[in-house]
Amino acid sequence: MKNFIIKITFLVTTILITYILLGFLADGTTDPFYLRFTSPKQKSLILGTSRAAQGIRPQILNSVIDKNILNHSIYNFAFTILHSPYGETYYKAIKSKLDENSFNGLFILSVDPWSISQRTNLNYDIESKKELSKLTFFNMNPNYDYLVNSYKNSMFNLLINKFNRDSTLLLHKNGWLEVNINMEKNDLRKRTLSKIEVYKENGKIYEISDKRIFWLDKTIQLLKKHGRVILVRIPVNKEILAVENELCENFDSIINTRFNNLLYLNYKEDSNNYTFIDGNHLYKASGKFFSKKLANDINNLSFNE
Repeated sequence: MKNFIIKITFLVTTILITYILLGFLADGTTDPFYLRFTSPKQKSLILGTSRAAQGIRPQILNSVIDKNILNHSIYNFAFTILHSPYGETYYKAIKSKLDENSFNGLFILSVDPWSISQRTNLNYDIESKKELSKLTFFNMNPNYDYLVNSYKNSMFNLLINKFNRDSTLLLHKNGWLEVNINMEKNDLRKRTLSKIEVYKENGKIYEISDKRIFWLDKTIQLLKKHGRVILVRIPVNKEILAVENELCENFDSIINTRFNNLLYLNYKEDSNNYTFIDGNHLYKASGKFFSKKLANDINNLSFNE
């Protein structure tokens, strides 16, 4: 019996140590989200869906925005339309990521019709079944809470990933999601047409939601206690914008009416100045250009509110 207990103890200890060590292999190539749950609480945040995750680069904002407006690093905590539309799940995640002792932050909230819309073919919030809703700890490194409860692969995949990395997606330590994808003309057009069709289909099952507007407002009220809040509409190509206008033609009026005390930077008509990887997300070079413009506009406009 004693030998049996020793063998079981040895086996359990070996398995436990193996899993602990595997956790140290997780990094920015693990998946598009993991690294955002390993950083400390933040004083300034970029929020929204995948448009913000890919299109707003913290490093650019940190280097361009006046230090009187942004005196510490800003962090990209944006996810996707499925994970981070404004709602209770995202609100709780933001609250967990926010340094509650900070009072001079800058919070850039990306907004568009999808971010305040609800699926009409579901009787629950879609994000309530996704990664953010499964987490208790948002600032742990390694984050075993995420790896056990939200990571979609076996933890042994972390070892495989070390030798067979997917170079398409790279999540940086500041939260920016870099996408490296073929931008050859024919591939780009196929991808764009496919994305437009996806959004047209989405337009049939989404509608503007008072509940999401309520949670956007609640998120803003939370963040205003800790600094300045700015709303931003990131450009998309004209065909995607046409779908959005069908979904909610008066979106800008809703934002301007409900949040008229906030700076709202609207770039929806600027699509000609940018390249998109699929019509919906800025290509990384355009994301850099857009981030510079956004930073300069914040410098120039925020003093004239």
